[in-house]
Amino acid sequence: GALYLQQLSAEMPFEVVVVTPRTSGEKAFGMFTTRGVALRDMAIGFEIIEGGYVVSTKAKTLFDCLFVREYGIKKSKLFRTYNENIISKKDLEEFKWYCKKFEKDKTKLYTEALKEVWGN
Repeated sequence: GALYLQQLSAEMPFEVVVVTPRTSGEKAFGMFTTRGVALRDMAIGFEIIEGGYVVSTKAKTLFDCLFVREYGIKKSKLFRTYNENIISKKDLEEFKWYCKKFEKDKTKLYTEALKEVWGN
């Protein structure tokens, strides 16, 4: 859902993942599903966008899609999505901060995304 709301993807999602500090669960609404995923202290990195939606930032969305693989899209599609959109230096720094704070191997996701998304 965040990729769609951030206008990084034109595809309407059939499953929306909602990050929460404590509660996990799933609720179906016809052909759509909302899944709550408890990420505890990783439930940060949100902003209010046009329309009043609260959504993860572009950098946090990238981190979450890479870090929590079972809820993200294919890595190649994710990197292509970010390559096709303008991602700022601020987004890069924010993404780096999440990698350093939450990733066990402090450089793996950052190095991979840096190469694939930012071309470094």
